[in-house]
Amino acid sequence: MTNERIIFNEVCTHYDALQRHDLVSRFYTAEQVERYTAGLKFEPDGNGNTPDPVEAAEAFLCSKLFHTWAEWHKEGLTVKKGEKAATRRSSPSRTPTN
Repeated sequence: MTNERIIFNEVCTHYDALQRHDLVSRFYTAEQVERYTAGLKFEPDGNGNTPDPVEAAEAFLCSKLFHTWAEWHKEGLTVKKGEKAATRRSSPSRTPTN
């Protein structure tokens, strides 16, 4: 399994469709998502179901926001041992009511 596939699987496991949409809308324009979606081709599975092309495109584009150490290194960036970063959706802060 390639690193890209591992990252894709992890993104799909840890982020639901709404969270992926939120991330993608922050880093890609609607036109970029539409262009990528237009290039996708799907065949029905054994039950005749096909995935939602926009959700599939957003899952792929979202996974491209995450990088392996080798990709960071290739771009001349550094990552210290043990460092991790990921955008997580936090719940809205609650303010006490009086």
